[in-house]
Amino acid sequence: MADLASAARERQKNAASHKVITNEDLPARSEAGASQELAVSDAEVRAALQRHISRIFYSDFASFVDALDKRHHWAAQSASPSTILLVLPLLFDNIPHEQLDIIDRDRDVQFPGRQQWDANISVAATNLNEALSDALPKLHAIVDQNKSLLVNRNLVEKVRSDLVEALLPVERWGARAYLLIQDGQSRMKEYLASGAGRKPLDEYRRRRASEAERTMALGLSNLVWRQQNSKKALGRYDCDPATDTVRAFTEYRKYDYRLRVVGCTADHFQAFLEAPAADGSQGRGFCVDETGVLRVSRDGTSTDCLTRGTAWHDPNSIPQR
Repeated sequence: MADLASAARERQKNAASHKVITNEDLPARSEAGASQELAVSDAEVRAALQRHISRIFYSDFASFVDALDKRHHWAAQSASPSTILLVLPLLFDNIPHEQLDIIDRDRDVQFPGRQQWDANISVAATNLNEALSDALPKLHAIVDQNKSLLVNRNLVEKVRSDLVEALLPVERWGARAYLLIQDGQSRMKEYLASGAGRKPLDEYRRRRASEAERTMALGLSNLVWRQQNSKKALGRYDCDPATDTVRAFTEYRKYDYRLRVVGCTADHFQAFLEAPAADGSQGRGFCVDETGVLRVSRDGTSTDCLTRGTAWHDPNSIPQR
């Protein structure tokens, strides 16, 4: 799917000579929200889905169709764009669920053009959902009619192609929604980095505080595991930010935390994470050392985390009995 986004951005910079999806190409239920700048060709969409199905489902097409069915059922219960678009990770690569947060969780971030963006994403989601309603009976029929043939590799490729073709209207709107999300995230990031977005940026970080803390805790836990592997392999802990032991932990940047890994010897190391705001309103500080005990500060700093911080317990984890 990243290839689709790159292709669309390239067309946005340079006038395209080959055919792209425009209003005339898309289903006629709603022509709103389509634009040449955020368009990809049918061939690109087919290729992206073909690769994804091959990589994730191999020849287990029944599971693929059942998964589409389940998400369509969710959309019937709650026809919000964010629920409908939960189908996107099934259709294309590189679409983690958190990319959908821009639709609901971050709806108060009023970047320039936000109102039109909301209307466009709603149109794309509605048309995708209707296209999926039409496609699902065809998909089930393709799977049911070819169950006995899927042991043949050549026939597997034919069935996969049939599924992709039946899904083409869904794929078009899925690609449209994905490119809109990428565009919206770029606009939101630019807005939050501007002077006009300073206050919204603080509010945005506050809304993400609990999510940021869970991510920081997981990242530090993984860092401890890599530090332990470093000691086994090299006989010492590793503070070098250029090595994979430290460099592999990148998630903190997404939440504007600051990471320090210090005091590495054969027996000791310390790692500290400081939140964007010292008062803890945008997430609390974290720390860990060679004991592996993950601690959280009372505020966003990590100065006295090792001595006064409390052991971290994920509030969303299921208690063990």
